[in-house]
Amino acid sequence: LDSIEARTYDFRFKVVRGAIEPDPRIGIIAMDEKSIGELGRFPWSREVYVPFLDNLRKAGTKAVLFDVFFPEVQDTGIDRAFADAVGRSGIVTLASVLDFAADPNVPDLTISIPELTEAAKNTAHINFQPDEDGVNRYNILLASHYDEDTGEEYVFPSLGLMGAMEALGLTSEDLAPYEDGTSIYLGDMEIPVNLDYPSGDVPMPIMLINYTGPPGTYETFSFSDIAAGRIPDEKLKGRVLFLGATALGIYDMRETSFNPNTPGVELHAAVADNILQGNFMKRGGTERLTDILLIVFPAFFVYFVSLRYRPIVALPTAIGVLLGVLVFANIMFSAGSWISMVYPMLAIGSSYALTAYLRFYLSDKKARQMRSIFSSYVSHKVVDELVKHPEAAKIGGDMKDVSLVFSDVKGYTSYSEKRAPEEVVKTLNEYLGAMSSVIIDSDGTLDKFLGDGIMAYWGAPLPQENHHEQAVRCALDMIKRLGELQEKWISEGTEPFSIRVGLNSGKVIAGNIGAAGKKMEYTVIGDNVNLAARLEGTAKVYGVTILASQYTYEPVKEKFLFRELDYIRVVGKTQPIRVYEVLQALDEPVDEALKGRIKHFEEGLVHYRSRKFKDARVVFKELLALDHDDLALQVYIDRCKYFIATPPPKD
Repeated sequence: LDSIEARTYDFRFKVVRGAIEPDPRIGIIAMDEKSIGELGRFPWSREVYVPFLDNLRKAGTKAVLFDVFFPEVQDTGIDRAFADAVGRSGIVTLASVLDFAADPNVPDLTISIPELTEAAKNTAHINFQPDEDGVNRYNILLASHYDEDTGEEYVFPSLGLMGAMEALGLTSEDLAPYEDGTSIYLGDMEIPVNLDYPSGDVPMPIMLINYTGPPGTYETFSFSDIAAGRIPDEKLKGRVLFLGATALGIYDMRETSFNPNTPGVELHAAVADNILQGNFMKRGGTERLTDILLIVFPAFFVYFVSLRYRPIVALPTAIGVLLGVLVFANIMFSAGSWISMVYPMLAIGSSYALTAYLRFYLSDKKARQMRSIFSSYVSHKVVDELVKHPEAAKIGGDMKDVSLVFSDVKGYTSYSEKRAPEEVVKTLNEYLGAMSSVIIDSDGTLDKFLGDGIMAYWGAPLPQENHHEQAVRCALDMIKRLGELQEKWISEGTEPFSIRVGLNSGKVIAGNIGAAGKKMEYTVIGDNVNLAARLEGTAKVYGVTILASQYTYEPVKEKFLFRELDYIRVVGKTQPIRVYEVLQALDEPVDEALKGRIKHFEEGLVHYRSRKFKDARVVFKELLALDHDDLALQVYIDRCKYFIATPPPKD
């Protein structure tokens, strides 16, 4: 719930409040594509910083804060010239990074080489502390480092805080203690903070970032333009400028409330902007108390009204109270206070739901039975139909014509062995939740989870005339939804996985099966269920994602694009069946080249089944040259090679 609430924080920035006017004293110097085009591949030689700093000094720039540091020696002469330029300018703040991984209470410190650090006016840290969802909503204003060699503790302001100090003409001596944990003082200015523990036991003050807008909000100058003297002095005079990477290739992009790809330097600028304008976002004791009041009182009011009045009165009242809370939270947000939306909404919704449950508890017994059996694994539409016509489903057992889907994660054992259990469970739950939604949205019955596998079917408990089509479309939708999850996981730094799907249709036994009085579940059993499961495993042999039997293929062959793969006999079956790879729906645009390759593959199958193995191999090799990843082609090429050397019997 906290993560959902955090997302409402982002939503309110983008939709409710929008961008606001930035402080004109702040600007960005971008290490952008233009600069890379003129100065070459990053990192650049430190020679380029000499004219850059000299031009800023000449223009009368108040401060330049580097969101980049120089921890290694490049060249003695070049580094000396750079250090001289830094000292000559008298306006440079260099970056440092604190690493909490080794020892959270005594973090490692990475700074620029001593020659540069001694020449610089200030040093500030550039650490970020993103939330669990990867979004940067807070800034560590002050971070401490204990030097074991000297026995001294050093406190580093954040780059944004240092930028504000430079603009106001203040120093670290103007920072007051923050013993109460609710604020720190910069001169006469009170900055609201919370005490947080980024790691270990050392508390550090963090400030909510009140973003002024999306990337590009601040006036931005190209590094190469300043280094070449192409920017008029009046545009730079008296300003506080943050230097950092904006080019995508330098990989300093951060996720913010406005945009998932924001240059990190703009976060520092936003922090400085908040302090300079006194435009803070607060979430302290007052806001927490307001949260509690909004959770308790509206929920009790909705409970009282819903208990006394019919839904025609109670429901609009609950909606009105809910909207009132949301409007109030958004007004307070625009005023600089983060008031929770999710918890009051949940409390109001739960209150109304509780009273609704009490009012309708004595509803029809058969309807309650149907809902309790089916509501967790079929769509609401199917449940409603069952409630209206309970005789349509024989809970005791019945023959049903169904289509089944079995899915399984590829290489899941090795995938899970390489990761922490918490990560495995989180990723698996996200995947299973997404696939469950796809199945239920397609009016399917989610039968069970088989570890990392899923079993679902169409045609039971209610008959569905188009169950073949629904199953095939669901399989394609599962692959599409997984693709979206894979993109999300990659963006979060989580390794994605893929799945295989088996499809079959036919008669099964459907009913409530289990130990009476202990554990019962509505499910389907029979040979056709087993065949669907085995087809999922067989898909691995041909390297395909979705493998369907001829019994699923025949009724829908005019609605989907298939490729016939083989004529096989699976374990436990005496009669061979044809199997097909499911490629896409025909109501979507079809690549003509793909259709051509399928037709050519069918020609190869004709040669193969006519025992013309050399001709077949030629066709399959031609196709493999077009798609090196098609494992089915390699399977047939290997078979042809074997049968050319060892011809099979004529039968």
